[in-house]
Amino acid sequence: MTEYDELFGQEDHVEEMAGQLLAYLRGRLSSAEKQAIEHHVDDCGACRLALVHLEKAEQAVLGELLIRDVNELSDLEIDELLSHLLEQGVSAGAFGVTDLERLDSVEMKRQLVRRLKARLENK
Repeated sequence: MTEYDELFGQEDHVEEMAGQLLAYLRGRLSSAEKQAIEHHVDDCGACRLALVHLEKAEQAVLGELLIRDVNELSDLEIDELLSHLLEQGVSAGAFGVTDLERLDSVEMKRQLVRRLKARLENK
C-alpha cells in the first residue's frame, strides 16, 4: 500500500478541505480552527497527504518568486509574495508600513518587496 492509496475515493473530500488546509498552512485560522484541522489531519490520511503536498507546492512557488527579479513579477505575483513575506514574520512596520491597504500602487508594493527581500538576504 502506497501513500497515494489513502487518496483513492477521497478526492471530493480533499477538494472540499483544500481551502481550509491552505488557510492552515498560511496561518490564517483562529486557534480553534487550527486545532480542528490538526485533529482532522491526525485522523485523515488523505488530508494529511494533501497538506504535505500543498506545503511543498507553496514553498516551491514562493521560492521561485523569491529568486526572480522583482521587476519580472506580475502584479498578482507581487501581491502573493508580499503576503507570504509578511506571514513569515518579516515586518513591514520597519519600513513605515502599518496598513497594507494603503499600498495602493503596484510600484509601492514592488518597492516594499525589494526591501523585504533584501532584509531576508542579509539575515
